[in-house]
Amino acid sequence: MCDYSTVMNAPLDEGSVRRLTRAILARGVVRFSRHALDEMSKDELTTPDVLNALRSGVVETPDLERGSWRYRVRTRERLAL
Repeated sequence: MCDYSTVMNAPLDEGSVRRLTRAILARGVVRFSRHALDEMSKDELTTPDVLNALRSGVVETPDLERGSWRYRVRTRERLAL
């Protein structure tokens, strides 16, 4: 298993993102920030919509934003950041 606790100078590959996402969904706690909830509301997304996107979506090419890698997960109809 990968150690994701270290600072990453390069993005994770798609397979690693999928494994980490699945592990968090299976064993972790997913909490949404106020900002995330506001953005979900603007996009008319529910918590189940986002969780389903994270479970079954396609990981897009990551972007480096303000020193952190941002991974977008998209389904045909939904996008989760």
